[in-house]
Amino acid sequence: MKINPPLKKMLGLLAVVFMAYAPNAKSQTILKETTYDPAGKANIVNLQEVVIDKENNELRLIFLTKQTSRKLKGELMTFDLDFNFKSSEKFEEELERMRTRFGFSLNLCPESREPLLALEANMFTGQAVFKRGFIERYFNWEAGWCDDRFKVEERVRPRGDDGEKIKLVAWWTKNDILKYQALRTNTKYSYKGGGVTQVTHTQSRGGRVRDLTSAEAGDAVLVGLLAEKGLVKENLGKNYIVQKFSATKLDKLAETPINFSIPAIPIKNQLLESGNMALVFYREDGKYEYIEVNYDTQVERRFEVPSPVQQKWLILDIEEYGNAVFVHGLVSTTKNQKKVYAEASMVHAIAQSNEALLNGKTSGYMMMKVTDNGVEWIKNTPVAEFKAKAASPAGEKSKPYAGGRIIITDLFINPQNEILVTGQLKNNKGEHRDVTFFHFSPTGELLKSYTSALRDKNDQNKLFPTEHAFISTENNTYWTVFEVAGAKKSGTTARTLYYPRIATVKPNGGGVSSFTDIGGRKFYLDDKYPVNWLEGNTYIFIGASRNGKNLWFNKIRFD
Repeated sequence: MKINPPLKKMLGLLAVVFMAYAPNAKSQTILKETTYDPAGKANIVNLQEVVIDKENNELRLIFLTKQTSRKLKGELMTFDLDFNFKSSEKFEEELERMRTRFGFSLNLCPESREPLLALEANMFTGQAVFKRGFIERYFNWEAGWCDDRFKVEERVRPRGDDGEKIKLVAWWTKNDILKYQALRTNTKYSYKGGGVTQVTHTQSRGGRVRDLTSAEAGDAVLVGLLAEKGLVKENLGKNYIVQKFSATKLDKLAETPINFSIPAIPIKNQLLESGNMALVFYREDGKYEYIEVNYDTQVERRFEVPSPVQQKWLILDIEEYGNAVFVHGLVSTTKNQKKVYAEASMVHAIAQSNEALLNGKTSGYMMMKVTDNGVEWIKNTPVAEFKAKAASPAGEKSKPYAGGRIIITDLFINPQNEILVTGQLKNNKGEHRDVTFFHFSPTGELLKSYTSALRDKNDQNKLFPTEHAFISTENNTYWTVFEVAGAKKSGTTARTLYYPRIATVKPNGGGVSSFTDIGGRKFYLDDKYPVNWLEGNTYIFIGASRNGKNLWFNKIRFD
């Protein structure tokens, strides 16, 4: 089975969602929908670049059929912005000439060999270890993206008095910050624009090692637990440290201790757009502590709050909006250990093992809001409340969320400052099922719990999360589910077959409209450039017919 490449890239990704205020009104308007038959002149499922030129009223698409480290071969097709065909031009030219001639970015990872430094935790001890070597980058045409080969030439422990007793908790580089900031504004679905349009869906390359090619771009900051030999076990988990190292010489540039008066274990960390690392610790006295560390190792925020529950909190996401940070996830039926130091020696494995604590059972969902002034609130919603406030989109009869495993896809703030959390259920076999949407008030009170059954059940959407995306206009917020109808598994037209269905949601738990299918299940979105911002709240959807022979365009305005 040949799995569609971009979906492969998103194996570790979570799903996401849109919505709107009038449950019985269709607030999105299709301005123009049409198809174009290129008569076999281009491989239209290998779209590599989209350029929207409003000044010249042009939509330019480039399709590639072959690439080496120096040359590109393909076809440029030009349409006006109402999708009327204008011209077609085949090419086989030098890569640099293509960039200059057509103005395409074409970041296709030409072959290279670059020095690389990675930081990892020893599998058995958790000790932080630098790995110095080099990365070979090349474009994998069968897979459809850049592949990396990392060859380790040297393993080095962090220098300094504490170097040999640091158990790695988290680490990041300037490169990570820049990439994360770019992902926050350049998303798979390109839901971006002017006005009050909000975008939430971001994605990252799972598993790719991070290249530290220069001191400016790659200095590494690590957070670790100090676990020296002979330490009395009751003191384990009281002393952590943040250190910054140069990428070139591995010299220590700065460090800041993080000490606790009582044992604590880190249960979640997340890089923020500011370049800070957010960490949440659980303490032996039953409190949670939120700590935010900047790229220079300094602690910028540190707040504690008592837990409203005795059970373990599996934090699924840490999301930021303005100066507020939202920490949220499932609450297990398993109680927290009274002796936290018993877990502290395994800090490097806690994040990976926490999901096993659920055992398919949950007692609730907990959320915490952090601002510059401290923890504004922390709220737990029991499973019984999700059942009591369950609802379905108009015209659907779906099962209410009644606890259990769930993948959280995103958190979004609508114009009323309400909190919208989306996800997807997983059964005991690990298969993805109904999509979910939890609607909370600005203070974390559950207003309504929505579920929507998948339209199609197939091998593709059982294995991979269903994608969603949020967007708000001045009038509405939209919930779009990118429904997977299957996949073309082999040949030159291999790709995922997925289409958008869009609904609107009233604020204050007022209801969800019926979904509108875009493309009528006859046309499916392009994997790389499915949705492209035109202007204001108007977007261009690009795709193709099931057999890959006809291009499909749809211009939609979100009202």
